[in-house]
Amino acid sequence: MGREQLDRRAVEFAGPQSVRVVEETVEVAPDELVVATERSAISAGTELLVYRGEVPKEMSADTTIDVLDGNLRYPLRYGYAGVGRVVGQGADVPESWRGERVFSFHPHATHMLVPPDAIVPLPDELDAEQACMLPSVETALAIVQDARPEIGARVAVFGAGVIGVMTSMLLAMMPLVEVVVIDPAAERRAAAGALDGVAAVHPEAMADAEPRFDLGFELSGNPAALDQCISLMRYDGEVVVGSWYGTKQAQLDLGMRYHRNHISVRSSQVSTVPPQLRGRWTKDRRLEAALEAVGQLPLRSLITHRIPLDEVPDAYARLAQGDHEMLQVLLTYDT
Repeated sequence: MGREQLDRRAVEFAGPQSVRVVEETVEVAPDELVVATERSAISAGTELLVYRGEVPKEMSADTTIDVLDGNLRYPLRYGYAGVGRVVGQGADVPESWRGERVFSFHPHATHMLVPPDAIVPLPDELDAEQACMLPSVETALAIVQDARPEIGARVAVFGAGVIGVMTSMLLAMMPLVEVVVIDPAAERRAAAGALDGVAAVHPEAMADAEPRFDLGFELSGNPAALDQCISLMRYDGEVVVGSWYGTKQAQLDLGMRYHRNHISVRSSQVSTVPPQLRGRWTKDRRLEAALEAVGQLPLRSLITHRIPLDEVPDAYARLAQGDHEMLQVLLTYDT
């Protein structure tokens, strides 16, 4: 007996500054679920690097996610935040999955083909728009876990994109003395500044500021911001870099003040659990914690645009041009 075939549409990055929606017929493997997508979230930081061609072409997209385990040569599929309902399955999968609402780390497409162990069943109280922001919440949680803020710390967050604001949401829940978000876009400062216990300022307001922060986060995607973040750290301060710059270079002033003040700079990346937590935390435990946080954080305030799948080329073009009114962009599907 032949495998079931499925017609679907999917987002494909054809080349630098070129994205399209392709129609294709795919086979459903015996161990796969068929999920009709309701919403998917664009991760503006990473996906814009792919869109612009600013990632190393031989680099693997993400070896920890099966559907992204390939290099970044065009044409390619990318994206990892889809939510929908199970509408079918391969011969080896029980029909009891049908009707379940699930999340999957899957590129943007009208239908996601994934094995049961690659999905996250969703609680009834979470809708699709909240749930498709799960990867961003997990990233923010991983960044905060990497940083280990101390009680009473003063914290600077560079970047008020989705990850920057979500990280600030988590920091605002902690007993810190000060959380300041730095971003040049007024619209994004407004999103961050609306959080209780968080101040938001323009980078120019910090140009001549004395080093007073114990901890800094560079989440803007702008290498120049990293240098300013380092300059604001006090003695023995630490900067955690959650941005991925792709092929962009960071030019840093690592002169006398940096050297004598024992300032540390280190990376944070969500694909692994921080070394100091691996005895007690697993990726599954962290994902469970992120899923719980999705239902607690005010994520709806970050959603600025809902765009039909067929209009996705315009969405990426606007994001790449720096439309600061676009914060969290969701793709909508008529399946």
